[in-house]
Amino acid sequence: MNLRGMVKKLQIALCNQGKQYKVDHKQTYSPKTNRMVTKYIVIHTERVGDRNKNTTVLETYKLYEVVNCLAAAYRGESG
Repeated sequence: MNLRGMVKKLQIALCNQGKQYKVDHKQTYSPKTNRMVTKYIVIHTERVGDRNKNTTVLETYKLYEVVNCLAAAYRGESG
């Protein structure tokens, strides 16, 4: 299974636990590497009163770090 599939399965498992994590990605040009790079952002959404509060948990350029972050959240570890 590829990493994107793992991210999707972990998000579903976290939703089943009542935890909402969103994974956003943005592309930008890197003059250092002379190519396009993808930045991944993991956002945790919590219900506070009658509103949703979004908290950025992780910003990285490596997809495997996103998998590690979501797996830690699934195990109940912070971060």
